[in-house]
Amino acid sequence: MDPRPSKATDSIMKKIKTAVLGCGWIGIGASSDILRDDPATHVAGIQANSSFTLVGLQDISTESLDNAMRFAPGIPFFDSPIDLFDSIKPDAVVIASPPENHIELIRTSIQYNIKNILCEKPLCLDLDEAHEIIKIAKKNKVNLVINHMRRFSPLIIKLRSYLRNVYIRDTLTGQICSGYGFYDKGLYHCATHIIDLLVFLLGDVKSVSAVHSNVYKACEHDISPEAILTFSDCQISLKPFHSSQYTLAEISLFGVKGAVRLRHMWGRRIELIGSKSCLDYSAYSELNETESKILLEEEPYMVSTYRHFESTIKNPSLVESSLTHSLHIMRVLDSIRESADQSGAITYIIEDKI
Repeated sequence: MDPRPSKATDSIMKKIKTAVLGCGWIGIGASSDILRDDPATHVAGIQANSSFTLVGLQDISTESLDNAMRFAPGIPFFDSPIDLFDSIKPDAVVIASPPENHIELIRTSIQYNIKNILCEKPLCLDLDEAHEIIKIAKKNKVNLVINHMRRFSPLIIKLRSYLRNVYIRDTLTGQICSGYGFYDKGLYHCATHIIDLLVFLLGDVKSVSAVHSNVYKACEHDISPEAILTFSDCQISLKPFHSSQYTLAEISLFGVKGAVRLRHMWGRRIELIGSKSCLDYSAYSELNETESKILLEEEPYMVSTYRHFESTIKNPSLVESSLTHSLHIMRVLDSIRESADQSGAITYIIEDKI
């Protein structure tokens, strides 16, 4: 028998051994939703990417253990991250626990010399802790990626170039000058995604003004304020809305010539809308809703997430920009909370080096 490994065996050996810490809804549970495009979870995302192999799962919940047995049968399951790391030596770790646990799990992963960490948004709930953990990650040369998944979507990347007039002389929308977006389940839980998407499309936030909602309340550790985000050339309103009523998973941006709407989970469906002469007032134009251009993102966000994570593992130079924009999002979240506590006082985003 030839003792040399076959090409197939060599391929398996080179896969990125990955463990998931936190097996709740986004970790594994959303695979139960028959209406969601697969892969909808981190476990399914790993299983769908041939460069990764799932080697371990961790959670303290018995319900998560039941889901693991259904969607990842045969994968070792632990109720402690330390027990997992003592038993398995993964190449990469995915942190999909509640955000209040992120910092502790990142620290533990780094202590066990894990060099590749994909962490669910937000990085944490405190700006000072974000600075601390980024400093630790850089010191230990850890590839720390925050899952602001929409900025990895091929369609949204293309939309960004379009809105910023990259290689395009004249766009259907023109300069964006106003807009609004809805978020669900709290500032840190969901608005994190929406703010990052707006930053990706429009540039950094310069200042915010926010007030606490007198209608919508968030869960523990979170708030649901209404906010105005000021960018270099426009202001965007951010509004809470609870999906217990119905879902408003959309952003509308209005330019000097037309509009763009990001719908279906904030970007799976994009509508580009031009303008036409107004039927009621001859001196005005109006949006031409009936002739909008519809663009659809065919791949689920988790596919592009793991393609991006793989690219950062192979090309560490991508990590610095990831940490920079993640820290900016933490500053914006912190400033919104501060402004809301001061009943709408304008709070300026002060940038500092990481």
